[in-house]
Amino acid sequence: MAKRKELPQVQRVKLKPLWGMKPGVWLSILYLAVIVLALFLSGILPDLKNAFMRVSFSSKALSSAVYIDGSYAGGTPFSAKVSSGEHEVEFRSGSTVLDSMTVRVGHPVFFNWLFPRKMSVVSNALMTDGVLEDVGKTFLNDAAVYSAITEYDQTFVYPPLFENYARILLANGAQQKTAPLSFLYDSVQFISTKEMLSDAQKAFELLGISYDFSKSRAIADGTAVKAAKTAVSSADYEKDTLSAKDGSFELEGVRINGAFSMASETVSEKLWSQFSEETHFTSDDLYYLAGVGNSSVKPVRNISYHSAQAFCAWLSEKSGRNVFIPTEEQWRTAYSVSDRKFRNTLVPTTLIADKNTGLSGMAGGLWEFTSTCYVPYEAFYGSTGIQERLAEFDIDADVIVKGGSYITSPDSVTSETDGLIPKDMCSDYTGLRPAWM
Repeated sequence: MAKRKELPQVQRVKLKPLWGMKPGVWLSILYLAVIVLALFLSGILPDLKNAFMRVSFSSKALSSAVYIDGSYAGGTPFSAKVSSGEHEVEFRSGSTVLDSMTVRVGHPVFFNWLFPRKMSVVSNALMTDGVLEDVGKTFLNDAAVYSAITEYDQTFVYPPLFENYARILLANGAQQKTAPLSFLYDSVQFISTKEMLSDAQKAFELLGISYDFSKSRAIADGTAVKAAKTAVSSADYEKDTLSAKDGSFELEGVRINGAFSMASETVSEKLWSQFSEETHFTSDDLYYLAGVGNSSVKPVRNISYHSAQAFCAWLSEKSGRNVFIPTEEQWRTAYSVSDRKFRNTLVPTTLIADKNTGLSGMAGGLWEFTSTCYVPYEAFYGSTGIQERLAEFDIDADVIVKGGSYITSPDSVTSETDGLIPKDMCSDYTGLRPAWM
C-alpha cells in the first residue's frame, strides 16, 4: 500500500476590497467592463470607422444603370454596399438620365459589418421614346453580332436577347408601340441558330404577338436555301471625273446608267494623305494606316469603314458632289462594266483610258467596302427594307466587301463573291472605291 504524501501547507489568498468595494462587487464590474469593451471593439468600432448599409436598387423601367455620386455602381436590379450619409443617385440608360434623387443612407452600428442592415431604392421613372429607340438599336446590333455564331456550349452560353428586350417593352408599356416593335421584327431576320429561334419565340409569346417563324425555323434547322442574287446585266457607262473645287485633285471614274459614278481605281495613299493633312483626321481603330505611305499611287489600306465614311464626307465637301460608299448592288452593277481582270498586286497596272475600257482592278487588288450590311438570309426573306433601317439607325453590323484581294484565288472571284468585315476593323487587304452622284 502506497504511503500517502503530505501536501505542503500554503497560505490562503484573500482578495482585498478595492475603493471600498468587496471583491465580489469589483470583480463583477471588471468582468462586465471586459465584456463591454469586447463588444465595442468587435461590434461597434468597425461600424463607426466604416459605416454603411446594403442598398438594393431597382427600376420600374427594368433595365437602367445606376450612378452614385457620378460613379457607375451597377445595372438594375442589384445591391451594393453604400457608405452612410447623403448620396446623389442617378438612373441612366446610355447617356440619358431617367431619374435622379438624393438618398440618405443610415448609420447603423453593432455588428452591422457581420449582419448588414438593408434598405431599398426604387425608381418609378419609365423610358422615354428616345431612350427606347436607343435600347432597340442596341438590341438589333446585338442580334446582328450573335447571328454570326453558329454553335453554343456550356462555356459559351447564348444570352436571352429577345426575351430581355420583350421584358423591357412590357415594363415600359411599349409592347404595342410601332417603333420599338420594328426593332423586334428586324432582328428576326438575324436568327441563325435554334437558341436564337427559341429566344425569339418566347419574346413574342411574352408580348402576346403571333408570328410565323417558318422561315426562321428553316434557317435554324439548316434546311433553308439562300436565294440567288439577281443577275446584273451590262450597263451603259461613260467617263466621269470627280474634281476638287480648288483643283487640288481629280478622281477619274465612270458614270453608270446615268445614275451614279464609280471611281476607276481604289483610293490612293497620296489622296488619303491629302485628306489626313487637311482634316487632321485620326482614328483609334487598331492598325489604322499601318504600313501605308503618303505619296504612293498604291491604294490606301488599313482603313476602317468609319474612316472611309469620313473620307467620303471630305470628298463631298471638296467637290460639291455627293460622294459615298457604294451599296453592294451598285458595286455589282459597276463590276459588269469593269475590265474584270484579276489584279495580283497592289500596284495599279492600268488606269482608265476611255469609256470602252471600263473600271480596273475590281477583281483582286484589295477587297472593297460597300455600305450594305450583312443579313444572312436577306434574299430568303424577300424585300423587307432591312438595309434602309440598318442605315437609318447606324447599326454596327458587319458590312459586305467585294472583289477579293491580290492573295485571293482568281478562280474564286466573281460579282457574287462576298467578304465580311466589322465597321471598326482595319485590314491590310481592304480599301475603298468611292461612288458619287
